[in-house]
Amino acid sequence: MNEIIDNYRKERELRGISPKTLQSEIFNLKYFLSFCKDNNLSLFSLNTCDFELFFNNLKYNRNCSKSTQKNYFIMLKHLFRYLKIDNFKDYEVKAINNKIYSIKKVEHYDILDLETYKNILREILKRESRTGIRDALIIKILWETGCTRSEVVKLQNKDFALETGILRIKNRKGYLNNKDRNVIVSENTVKLINKYVFENVKKGPNDYIFQNEKNMNGNPVKPDFITHVFKTAVDTLKDNKIIPKDKNIVLQSLRYGRAQELYDKGVAIENIKTLLGSKYIETILKRDIEENKNKVLEDIQKLL
Repeated sequence: MNEIIDNYRKERELRGISPKTLQSEIFNLKYFLSFCKDNNLSLFSLNTCDFELFFNNLKYNRNCSKSTQKNYFIMLKHLFRYLKIDNFKDYEVKAINNKIYSIKKVEHYDILDLETYKNILREILKRESRTGIRDALIIKILWETGCTRSEVVKLQNKDFALETGILRIKNRKGYLNNKDRNVIVSENTVKLINKYVFENVKKGPNDYIFQNEKNMNGNPVKPDFITHVFKTAVDTLKDNKIIPKDKNIVLQSLRYGRAQELYDKGVAIENIKTLLGSKYIETILKRDIEENKNKVLEDIQKLL
């Protein structure tokens, strides 16, 4: 039992989980392992009925709330993934399909390529308005920097270095090193940012670069609005058969499309991780990494 707990702790710490969350997960894990021991259940032979028995115990014997049951569910997902045991999968699928814990089904999205990105940008600019320029500029920065939507819309004037084109991204909990990082944009984007900011209602160092044009109160654009703008452009391009209907292009596709492009151009993975502030970029690039490893082995074999 202690070995399982220790390994779980190490795996979650590597993922940058906060100490408070980890403490709660370990408490839940200990209870689950005790439940298995008391009922003579082996982790390697558990089935859907066993998991239903456990969650019924949480619900009826311990009177756990729905949110607490959901926390146990998430903990078990992590546990069985780390243990590389598949017997939780059937119960997980059943729970998701029946919406037992309000867990959304994870939809895999496609990585964006340069040409598709340009088409999306052109579509947004067809609006020919200041908000259209603002939204296209945000998308442009998302592509060039690999930042998240929240990081970009929260940029303040003091975060932008006019002379160098460097943007300071404030620390994000759970991201690489939990520290501020610097990203850089193209010279063309620097000019566009300056032109846009010049016409802002509020221009102080603590004011946001991308402001809400509707209310004119200096508040930042909402991240969900940028997602809506991006989705609308993608849907239009699909209707016009410029983007294939079966392609799942979402805002996050920009971030990892940028990572893929940099990787294809020979940028080291550690440098890509630093730029994006991401600890786990290898997951996205896994296929190409494995292909490159095989190619290296083949090249070495030729020298033997």
